[in-house]
Amino acid sequence: ESYTHVYISTDIADIKIKPALDGITRVICYEQENQTHTVKEYLGDLYIQVNDERAWHEHIAINFKKPKIELYIPQGEYGDLFIRSDTGDIKIHDVSTFERISIEAMTGDVDLGVHVKDNITATVRTGDVQFRDVSANTLYASTSTGDLVISNAYYGATIQAHCSTGKVKLQDITGGDKPVTIENQEYSFIQVAGSTGYTELENVVVQGEIRVNAFTGSVMFKNCDAAAISVEASTGHIKGNFLTPKVISASTNT
Repeated sequence: ESYTHVYISTDIADIKIKPALDGITRVICYEQENQTHTVKEYLGDLYIQVNDERAWHEHIAINFKKPKIELYIPQGEYGDLFIRSDTGDIKIHDVSTFERISIEAMTGDVDLGVHVKDNITATVRTGDVQFRDVSANTLYASTSTGDLVISNAYYGATIQAHCSTGKVKLQDITGGDKPVTIENQEYSFIQVAGSTGYTELENVVVQGEIRVNAFTGSVMFKNCDAAAISVEASTGHIKGNFLTPKVISASTNT
């Protein structure tokens, strides 16, 4: 077995990816009737795809056993991991083999504890997103409805955390020492954007800039520091402490 990229596409199955301690790739699928999965290697890549052959009335039936996909992957050097899911939880831990990870999910929670060379991206419409014990050059996490947590993380260039409705928490984060170059300018930043909800940053000590945009909700800093910090909020409180002196410019409308 030899493959570079891994592509997983499913409808309602939960997905777990774990290290293969015996060095052998294994895919275990727990399936429902008329909804199976195909596992194949094609042109040097691994594909896991759903085959939905259910009749229309089976889509509204009640099923007590949730479909699951478990992928056990040997340690090594791989390219991209791409996951697309409609309804299902995604959990990946203790896997440090990919260059990039990209996740797109409609409904479900995402729980990642991985180390990659390039970037991690997770976009969820409804569900919680957790990055715990992660490292990457860039981290991007977004959820429309749900909480977003990034903790015990290292990043090289940027972190972007977007949450429309829910709590955002960044904790124990370091990095920002590998800025990206955009139009001949070097940038290193953490950007947090929230519409409705509470935003908290704790033990976030980084090079570069921290930017927080909160439409309706409070912002709290606990033992944080950066070269520059900017916060914009329409309604809510901004509180906290920083580890080094800062020149503060503040204004308010409400």
